[in-house]
Amino acid sequence: ILAPANTVVTNNLLINLTRFKIKYIYIEDRINFEIKDDKTAKIYAEGINNVNAVINSTTEDTIDFSINELMYYSSNLIYHVKCYGDEFLSLSDFNDGENYVAEHCVNTAIYSIMLGLKMNISEMDMIYLTIGSLLHDVGMIRLPKTIIDKKEKLTNDELEQIKSHVKIG
Repeated sequence: ILAPANTVVTNNLLINLTRFKIKYIYIEDRINFEIKDDKTAKIYAEGINNVNAVINSTTEDTIDFSINELMYYSSNLIYHVKCYGDEFLSLSDFNDGENYVAEHCVNTAIYSIMLGLKMNISEMDMIYLTIGSLLHDVGMIRLPKTIIDKKEKLTNDELEQIKSHVKIG
């Protein structure tokens, strides 16, 4: 598919491309990559959904999620990053802006897995590393969306609020 230069590639677009068995997209003068495995975009989107589920289940005092589900997803992500690492790196270059925190967490998990593979860490440690990466910014949900989405330089007060997400999480 040939798309105009101003085409925005979102996770939904990637999922639809793979659903229709479209293996190549060329965005005029911007990027060209191949989707080799239909599951890659689906697993990436599943990670975003998992992180959003944790975020949405969080209240002032508790975070309600299934560690078993995250362990299962982490194992699946690790396997697919081992097999299709370059495709995940291609997906990590795109974000639709609506899921910035979740996309950032999934991207961090992908990079962490690649680093863990290079370090030859154990499978269980790799799962822990992946879960930690998926959840590392969960405290961001308490911050005003205007600060998270701000494109301009943050004020000192806004920067202090961003720093507080570690304690909140």
